[in-house]
Amino acid sequence: MSSPDTTHCQRSSGFSISRYSGVTAAALWTLTWVVAAYFAGERLLSSRGAVDILNVFVALACVAFGCWAIARSVPNHVCLLSGPGPWSNRVGGWFAVIVWCIVATLWNTSMVGSLVRAAISGHFTLVVMIPFSLIGLFLLITLFTCAGVAIDSLLQIGRPPQPTAAEVSRQA
Repeated sequence: MSSPDTTHCQRSSGFSISRYSGVTAAALWTLTWVVAAYFAGERLLSSRGAVDILNVFVALACVAFGCWAIARSVPNHVCLLSGPGPWSNRVGGWFAVIVWCIVATLWNTSMVGSLVRAAISGHFTLVVMIPFSLIGLFLLITLFTCAGVAIDSLLQIGRPPQPTAAEVSRQA
């Protein structure tokens, strides 16, 4: 496996919340599947049906995928981006981010409830929920990245600006 292109990237000595947004999102997504696996296992112990065995297998497979996603999301470098764009683009971008975060929150709240209900009831719907849960993972990554970038930008107020990627490449 080749390493990512780090031409305009450098190792960061400072802490950035947004760098860990993928880890946080994958951990939360995995936790929902751990809860579903618990309830599916509890259901399996009481009834021992074929659907219950399938539900436990599906839930544990999703937990394993979530653990893999957590391990792959741990950052090892940070890329320096160019400076902020025009004011109108930033306002439009923040409006879109707010709408997207609301959608992500509503989607994942309903998914967690549906996932737990499906695991408790022992229906075949746990398998059907995998694609919707993966959409929820994507939305969680986006939600935590947006929140991390917003928090990082608030924490950077009053600090000197970081060099852009073009300035770093000129210095090299």
